[in-house]
Amino acid sequence: LRRSVLVVGDIACLLVAVPVALMIRAGEVPSWYFLSLHVLPFSIIATLSTHPFFTAGLYDRAVALMRRGLLETIIGAELVNVVLAALMFNLIPVFLIAPKTNLLIYLAVSVALVSAWRIILPTVAHGFAPQNATILATGVDADELIAHCGRGKLCPLEVVPPVAHPDVVVDGADFVDLY
Repeated sequence: LRRSVLVVGDIACLLVAVPVALMIRAGEVPSWYFLSLHVLPFSIIATLSTHPFFTAGLYDRAVALMRRGLLETIIGAELVNVVLAALMFNLIPVFLIAPKTNLLIYLAVSVALVSAWRIILPTVAHGFAPQNATILATGVDADELIAHCGRGKLCPLEVVPPVAHPDVVVDGADFVDLY
């Protein structure tokens, strides 16, 4: 269900980016005719965009959880999408348009919308308070992870001490000894 929500939200952002990009290019609200010329090809592009998004890992749990690197991942996937769209417009001349500038504006707008959607979604879905998490590890890597999560906005987790349980032992130490 979570992945489906992300896919639908991403496609919605990509579709909304079309009229916004056309409005930026023209400096006014595009006519219905002009918009209708762009709807079909950009709907195909938006739907096919999910493949580079999947390939880039944008639907993996780790990317959804950690926001660091999200913008770079989205930009990379969107660059692939724009290259594929340019190829589609030039190699399949069935469409009555061959956007060049609009495609670049679409890239910027769609990156902004998808990024905003991906940052806002976890906040709305989980509330504004970070989720509690327990790190069951010691050492430099564990300390770095705890410090990273303590920074707040890039990681929606708050590291909490583990609950002591007499039957659980990790690396020869009880949970209480980890902190």
